[in-house]
Amino acid sequence: MLIPLIVGIFITIYEWLRLRGIEMGVTTHRVVSKTGVVGRETEEVRLSAIETVDLHQTTWGRLLGYGDVRVTGRGESTLVFARIADPVGVKRSIETAYAANVEQVAAASQTR
Repeated sequence: MLIPLIVGIFITIYEWLRLRGIEMGVTTHRVVSKTGVVGRETEEVRLSAIETVDLHQTTWGRLLGYGDVRVTGRGESTLVFARIADPVGVKRSIETAYAANVEQVAAASQTR
């Protein structure tokens, strides 16, 4: 009877550490996802390379406020933010940063 409790504690600690090791963000130049506790994996897509930003929410996701946001870049680069809170807000943030980047590039090319 003690073994299921110990296994449950280890699973809980593992999941807590795994979730603490996830970082996702939108900067003025790129969309970034970092994962890992001991080892680190970083994926990023430059704002200038973004082709689409897709949102996927199940019925439960809409009710509970979570979903997936997929950022597709030129070539084969795809970045997925899976099961994140407020996926509509995240999609909107990425699109806003992309629009600002496009305006900044356009303004820079006009001044030359």
